[in-house]
Amino acid sequence: MYLVSHADQRREHQAAIERLRAEHKRLGERMSALDLYLAVMTHWRPGSAWFAANTPKIMAIAARATALPPVGRVVERNFS
Repeated sequence: MYLVSHADQRREHQAAIERLRAEHKRLGERMSALDLYLAVMTHWRPGSAWFAANTPKIMAIAARATALPPVGRVVERNFS
């Protein structure tokens, strides 16, 4: 069985976020699957407060995606 410490998990999560952030810059302003993923991901652990405090650009991307009515309805239905 492979056990990962909380600190290792957090480092891996932060590295993944940084990779997503870099990818999004290359994708530009068009809506992509990445935007949808971030809209959902920010509701998972470690939670939206953590994402807001530690990755404000990721939260801004997620907020823009969630502001679209179809995306907002899905997020509301699944995370409220």
